[in-house]
Amino acid sequence: MVKQALRISLIFVLIFLLSGFFQPVFAQSVVNDLGNCSYEIKVGIVFNFAQEIDTAKADSLLADWQKGIESVWANDLTRYFATGCQAEYKFELLKLPEDKTCADYPVYHCINIVEGEKNRRGNLADAKFVIANSGQNSIGEWTTLTTGLNAAHEVGHMMGLRDEYHYDNNFWLNDNFKESGPQSIMAQTWGNVSALAEHTQQILNKIGFKTANILAQNQLLELQNLTLKYYSSPQKASGAWPNLETLKGALIKGKTDSAVYLVDNNAQLRRLKNEQVAQRLLGADWAKKIIYFDDALIYSYKFGEPIQNL
Repeated sequence: MVKQALRISLIFVLIFLLSGFFQPVFAQSVVNDLGNCSYEIKVGIVFNFAQEIDTAKADSLLADWQKGIESVWANDLTRYFATGCQAEYKFELLKLPEDKTCADYPVYHCINIVEGEKNRRGNLADAKFVIANSGQNSIGEWTTLTTGLNAAHEVGHMMGLRDEYHYDNNFWLNDNFKESGPQSIMAQTWGNVSALAEHTQQILNKIGFKTANILAQNQLLELQNLTLKYYSSPQKASGAWPNLETLKGALIKGKTDSAVYLVDNNAQLRRLKNEQVAQRLLGADWAKKIIYFDDALIYSYKFGEPIQNL
């Protein structure tokens, strides 16, 4: 009897251990720290389509949402969110089988899909705010008129981001307006929009990953010291093909190309994201320090990772 009980116990233990190997790859919103300021951010969502929505339409909506979410979140603006830091976004969108319920997918966010232009709360789409790595499930209700950009905005809520807009006397106002480049997806869902480097940083900060901040600051100081060293005794770009080893810390630019590059410690060209990055590195007079090259010569050198955010 004791042996039989022991065998039964061992079977349950084995089942418990094996079940860990078959857990879904995606679990709600999860951030994995891969080391060296590299992160993996994964979001899994299952969609419960109303019965009146046919299979072809459901599949088309899923494809549109997948495309919209990935175009907004899985791009260079969010990937290279700080100097020397990188985040990879991955999304899995599933259609709930007819014989299943959300309870059968406990580690996925669950969104109901209804026909029409508004859900029961009068919205086009909504999702419950949850912070990544909290183990909490977001729920919500989207309509068949939800666009890929709407979906990308709601996914932001599933990773711990708040709205970046408000209404004043029925007038919509952008609380995170950008003078150049795309507008924040958390502020608007039309036009030229994207998730931004600051969003990746916010997602990580909310769950306590502060390493990125420290590493980014250290690398900012390293780059500033590099530029200070060069411009304290600048070397001239000489010869038909100037050696970038002598130009480490210099800003260079093609005569007609709009991009501005920093020559880093590896003698590679690192494109600066915008004027704000250039100003942080070299001060308000950064434009006066640029060394101009022929465009063809620029493209003959090796390129490094862009400097996206400092």
